[in-house]
Amino acid sequence: MTICIDWGNSRVKVGLFNDTAFMEKEYNFSHEEAVKKIAEIITERNIEKGILCSVAHVPENLYSFFEEEKGFMVFKHDTPLPIMNAYATPDTLGLDRLAGSIAAWESKPNSNHLIIQVGTALVYSFVSSNNIFRGGAIAPGIDLRIKSLHEHTDRLPLIQKEGMNTLIGFDTESSIRSGAINGVLHEIMGTIQVYEENYKDINITITGGDASLLVMKLKNKIFADPFLVLKGLYTIYKYNAS
Repeated sequence: MTICIDWGNSRVKVGLFNDTAFMEKEYNFSHEEAVKKIAEIITERNIEKGILCSVAHVPENLYSFFEEEKGFMVFKHDTPLPIMNAYATPDTLGLDRLAGSIAAWESKPNSNHLIIQVGTALVYSFVSSNNIFRGGAIAPGIDLRIKSLHEHTDRLPLIQKEGMNTLIGFDTESSIRSGAINGVLHEIMGTIQVYEENYKDINITITGGDASLLVMKLKNKIFADPFLVLKGLYTIYKYNAS
């Protein structure tokens, strides 16, 4: 088994892959419980291989284990990749973004791919048909939009994104929810349209913690994969192990 860890801004996702590249188990932890739970998984399952990817601070004991222990690795900006990275500032590129892009690329090489990650940030990534990561765009996610309205106004409340979402909000809470969720939804739809006009036969994949709030309202040809980043990390691990 190979353990793949995506240490995000809000949650920690963990996937266990067997040697046939099938993900047998997926976990989702808070930052506070993650180190203990990961240690238990490694010990109980006798795992000897793994990769760690982070976009937020990782506790030193976990980071050191993956960096120093034989069979384990930390995904870094200088880690060899199966595709070319043409990002002008690679040291500032979110590694989860790169991992998700590699998973999409592996599903259909030599094709154009638009990868949409809906989490703390709304991130678009583009891989061209010549297998090069080009970049994309970064915008506030649903939670950030809700929080910013509360923090930068005097009277707008901090609401939960979960709840009834209508096009026309019937009170302040539903109006904020409509603006945040439907705003992200229509931004995604508009961005997809522009990419489709510029790149024919483009493959579109959506992932991230908030993708489930949007995917049913998007076109059927958009592929939803909640495990995209974990799959990409496994691909990166295999590439470096070989």
